[in-house]
Amino acid sequence: MDINSLLQYVASGRGWPLVQDASGDHRMEVPTEPGRTQVVQVTRGADPEGRAMLWIWSVVADTSVVSDPWFLLKKNAELAYGALAVRGSQILLVETRGIDGADPMDLASAVFHVARAADGFEKLAYGAGVDQR
Repeated sequence: MDINSLLQYVASGRGWPLVQDASGDHRMEVPTEPGRTQVVQVTRGADPEGRAMLWIWSVVADTSVVSDPWFLLKKNAELAYGALAVRGSQILLVETRGIDGADPMDLASAVFHVARAADGFEKLAYGAGVDQR
């Protein structure tokens, strides 16, 4: 199954809206709890040895709202899926998966857990009443 079909299968099976942008990246809007969703992006790439990979990531917050980066490093160690990273002025939660032999259930689980953890960090950063999408 090609990646586009795999992502469509994962998203449609769970009712997650899926869009693909001009660069080929996919975005899914994943419900995390009643009234909240988190946008998770899936980007194709390759590991240092050239194997095809997927980067599964979501924006957590702007770096300007984080006053204690050590807190994020400590929280990072508690994550079962993904890791916190900084790109430009954004804090991201990032997980990777190999494309070869990608399993739809494993991919769906990774997307969901990235969404849920990113949403939790977003609530810590902005408060529970804000859903950045």
